[in-house]
Amino acid sequence: MFRRRFTTALIIILGAAAFFYFYNKYRIAPNLDVEHLNLKYADGLPYNTNNLRGKTVFVNYWATWCGQCLQEMPSIEAAYNQTDHEKVVFLMVTDDKPEKIKAFLESHPYPMQFVYIDQRLQEVGINTLPTTYIFDEKGSELFNHVGVLDWSDPGIIALLR
Repeated sequence: MFRRRFTTALIIILGAAAFFYFYNKYRIAPNLDVEHLNLKYADGLPYNTNNLRGKTVFVNYWATWCGQCLQEMPSIEAAYNQTDHEKVVFLMVTDDKPEKIKAFLESHPYPMQFVYIDQRLQEVGINTLPTTYIFDEKGSELFNHVGVLDWSDPGIIALLR
């Protein structure tokens, strides 16, 4: 009787520990500083992160193969269209190869800035796609979200403005 209760309690404890581990790894956005990433445009030219200073920055980590990423892109475009491009930068960051990004943009001509990193997204802490951050003009994180969101929501637009 004691052995059965002990085994049950141990299974519950291990299950809870595994749940919290995987939840933290895959559903909580890590602390990131986009200015220290080595970003490049699809043509291979480096992206100058100094251009982000003094602006609100929307950073979306995505991939061409990610269905949820593609699902939320129209709402990101809608948010982009409702903001002042002199004050707000929309960066779409992926680890896909430049050829895939170019092909994607040919069939989906979104106006946001699309860049890539040479590292795997997991190497910089992104374990779930899409993952999105909003930074203020000073570079402080205002908001982050893992998963799909309607970025054209009036509350989000107000945050971006």
